[in-house]
Amino acid sequence: MEAKIDELLKDMQQVKGDLETLRQIKPILGKLVNLPERIDNIEDEMQTVTDEVRDCRADIEVLYEKHDTSEQYNRINNLIIDGIPENKSGKENVRRLVIELASKLNIELCDQEIETAHRLPAKADRVPAIIARLNNRDKKVDLIKEAKKQELDTSFLLGAQAGPATPIYLSDHLIPINQYLWAQAKKLIRMNAVKFIWLSNCTVKVRILEKGPVTILRTEAQLNKLRRKLGLPEVTRKLYRDQEGNEVATQNGQPSSSVSQDAETAQKVNKRSAGEALSPNERYQQRTKDRPTGSYNGRRGATARGAMNNSFVRAT
Repeated sequence: MEAKIDELLKDMQQVKGDLETLRQIKPILGKLVNLPERIDNIEDEMQTVTDEVRDCRADIEVLYEKHDTSEQYNRINNLIIDGIPENKSGKENVRRLVIELASKLNIELCDQEIETAHRLPAKADRVPAIIARLNNRDKKVDLIKEAKKQELDTSFLLGAQAGPATPIYLSDHLIPINQYLWAQAKKLIRMNAVKFIWLSNCTVKVRILEKGPVTILRTEAQLNKLRRKLGLPEVTRKLYRDQEGNEVATQNGQPSSSVSQDAETAQKVNKRSAGEALSPNERYQQRTKDRPTGSYNGRRGATARGAMNNSFVRAT
């Protein structure tokens, strides 16, 4: 009888211990019961944040496009003159050179029509280009057209700058994205993938077929849409922006040293590995030092030859 009582007491102690354990884990069990609901709530919050990020990225792209349009408009009256040797005597009158060049092209240009004119920074082995800002856009367009027609060279120069005649190229002052799009358009024409390419008011335009619709290229997304339509792989460029959101021209994957008068202090930030797509927030993070407005892209012959306002290239 006593043995049974002892056994019952042990069982009661065991039950008491189990009850104490249940009492301790009850809060945990309550949390586990609500876990699926909490997971659903977290997933809903994550989806909301994802949607907001996507909308923000889209807004950033729109803002960048508007900024680039405004920046290009600010350069619409700028003329790049490439190929005139520099007079290193310190007595060079750049305004006079621009006026003489216009006269050579049979276009009357007076000093009052030139807002500013100066040499651009260049590497030691490069002839610094000239940038001139005119207050008459039609004159700028006429100069570019006539220079292309007449195959302008340095034969009109006198004095210390005279020498063997070499070509002179006149071009628009394109922002980096338009430089890139124009270079890509020229690749398409060399591949015979499109029929015509041309620049109109610094905007790249393409016609796939001779009598087909005109495709306007303002962004890399529009370029890749065109390439997909042509059955070509997409392209991705490395992008750098300064602290104000301006795109900085690149050369060999680095910000071009001849782009900015502050080139020595320009620094690359958060470099993307080659071939990866750039998301808007990553574009925002890729910054370099400020560059002055009106700086040249640093590319010489090819850009200057091709970036003609209303210039027209036809596939052969």
